[in-house]
Order: sequence, then C-alpha cells, then structure tokens
Amino acid sequence: MTLPFAQTLQTGVEAARRLLENLEREHEALIADDLDGFLRLTEDKKERISALETFDQQRLAALRQAGVGEDEAGMEALLAGDPRANTLWRQLLHILQSCQRLNEINGRIIQTRKRQVEQAMELLRGQLGSERLAYDRQGRVTVSNRGTPLGKV
Repeated sequence: MTLPFAQTLQTGVEAARRLLENLEREHEALIADDLDGFLRLTEDKKERISALETFDQQRLAALRQAGVGEDEAGMEALLAGDPRANTLWRQLLHILQSCQRLNEINGRIIQTRKRQVEQAMELLRGQLGSERLAYDRQGRVTVSNRGTPLGKV
C-alpha cells in the first residue's frame, strides 16, 4: 500500500508546485500592474486548487483504508517505515507553506492597490472635502483632516 500512497503524495507535490508557480506569476503580474495577466492567472489558480483538493480526497481515502485517523497522527502512522513517502509529505508541507505565504503577500498587494484606487476615486469625486492626502513613514498614502479652518463665511 505504501507504493501507491507515495505515488499519491508525488501527485500532491506536483500539484502544489504548480500552484506555487502560479502564485509567483500572479505576484509578478501584480507588481507589473498587469491586470489581464493577473485575471488569467486567477482562473488558472482555481484549477490548481481543484487538483490539490482532489489529491487531499485521495489522501483521506488512503488514511481511512489504512484504518488510521484523518489527522497528523494518522499521517505519521501511514508514513512510518516509508522514507520516500515521508520525504514527499515533508516536501509537500513545505511547498504549501510557501504557497500560503505568497498568497498572503499577494493579498496585501491587492488590498493596497484597492485602497489607492478608492482614494483616487474619492479625490476625483470631490469626496475628500477638507481632508488632505499625505504619506506616512512607509510611503503609503493616507488621508488627513488636520487642517485648521482660516475662518467662516
């Protein structure tokens, strides 16, 4: 049973690598302000995530078939005595952690861009009133309303 499970893990590692590559290209598109490229990559990312979900269902089925729990202890029991499967599992976890970190970075870039667009739209609509745009120490645009009125009419 360990040989097919190692093959299943290899499939998971390959799916995770493709997701990581997708996230790296997504990051590059965000940095380059390539909205069309970013949107295409977002669609591709859905396919990559679907492949990982399929892998996870296969992994859970292997745990059930082995009669162990569907948790970390179950995985450790299933991996015991199979160095190749153990190495693949550790590699998969490492790649998935990289995916999570890069996805969080990309999310922060998206939120920053969203704030910039919202501030620009407010400025164009004249909704800032007496508020002024300023920059904080990190170079981010902020809105300040510290202005003192000179008088009333």
